[in-house]
Amino acid sequence: MESFRILLEKQERLQLFKRFEKNIKIKPETFLKVPYYTYKKYKYGLLSIPSDIFNLVSEKSEISKLHSKQIIPSNWGAVKGGKLGIRSLYRKYGKEKFSEWRRTAAYKNPFFRSQIKLIKIPKENESLGEFIGIVLGDGTLTKHFVRLSGDATTDLPYFKKYIPKLIWELFKVKSSVYFNKNVIYVTIFSVRLCEYLHEKWGLPYGDKVINKAHLPERLLENRHMLKGCIRGLVDTDGYIGKDGDAFCIRFTSHNPILFNQVKEVMRKLNLISFSYNRELGTRRKKNILRYMKEVRSSNLKNVVRFKEYDENNRLIKIKDLDLLKYQHIKLPYRWTRSLSVKSR
Repeated sequence: MESFRILLEKQERLQLFKRFEKNIKIKPETFLKVPYYTYKKYKYGLLSIPSDIFNLVSEKSEISKLHSKQIIPSNWGAVKGGKLGIRSLYRKYGKEKFSEWRRTAAYKNPFFRSQIKLIKIPKENESLGEFIGIVLGDGTLTKHFVRLSGDATTDLPYFKKYIPKLIWELFKVKSSVYFNKNVIYVTIFSVRLCEYLHEKWGLPYGDKVINKAHLPERLLENRHMLKGCIRGLVDTDGYIGKDGDAFCIRFTSHNPILFNQVKEVMRKLNLISFSYNRELGTRRKKNILRYMKEVRSSNLKNVVRFKEYDENNRLIKIKDLDLLKYQHIKLPYRWTRSLSVKSR
């Protein structure tokens, strides 16, 4: 069985095959028992020469020493082609997609499966509830990775800074941030994290609506986690800001199960004043202040618009946001004054 192949520089290769053809009495391809076109590829360097073919040619050519002879593995062509293919895929689809494919392949291999890194199991607190809310809002969960997506213009501080930090503090797992046109993605490649979210908290793999994503019962029983989860949902699938001539907090969901759960929770917390179709929320200032005091917000664009509304009675459009001015704000932001403050 062939175990290696031979490479020769042009001058020595042509000399070798010329002497070989001169010393045999039949056609070279017939002598070597290979197709004519395959023989030509060996001769002209289009294919490396299998060791058994090289030994026959060398013996009949009566050339004892070749200075440019290189011995390479028998799978050299596949390796070279594989590397070229990898480079091509990397250029075409980018680092994140390529890494995703590699990790998926590794997951299916029993050896690599045993090498999968563990994660820190976090306490069942408000921060964990917030992360679950973010995944239920703007996330996609698979068996191999969690991906979160947002607007690269208005959600940049939230997705580039706040969410990766939250993930690290909770699970001690690093995340990747990348852009595709106007979308920013945060991706966590962790089989253990995916299993934890699916098995412990019941978050479904794949489409959240089709697979009936919902607030986990265990989370509904924990007031702190529940408030964090509502914060994560509104910061991703909600809206805090200018609504016509009023200020508004709104949550939207096309998942009827999740929507009705959030509606019931926010009603109990006295945080909503309207609900229709798949939207719920409030325009009442007392409700808005209560929300920012008890639930809070971690998305800087929401915090900036609220502060301008509360402190300066300004209704700011998204295009007019100056997020750099507020980079010093500690997140999640909490409104700290008394609810008895008279609404403007």
